[in-house]
Amino acid sequence: MGRRPTSRVTVLSVIAEMHPLSSSDGNALKQISEAMKPYNISSGAVRQQIDALSRLGLIEVLSEKGRIYEIEVTSKGLS
Repeated sequence: MGRRPTSRVTVLSVIAEMHPLSSSDGNALKQISEAMKPYNISSGAVRQQIDALSRLGLIEVLSEKGRIYEIEVTSKGLS
């Protein structure tokens, strides 16, 4: 199955709505995945899109050992 190009935009827009997103227990990914359920985007796909958005400089991710503690949308991601 091919990637849907809209999933990256959808993940970014949901993160922007929840911005700033932080989780003391490292479950920020779970919060985003819950918000993505109505869009039928799996948590694995959400993680892939978060990684891609981070590489593009649209978001900053604070993580440790695979757990995401904080996600912030950068000025590049807001424009």
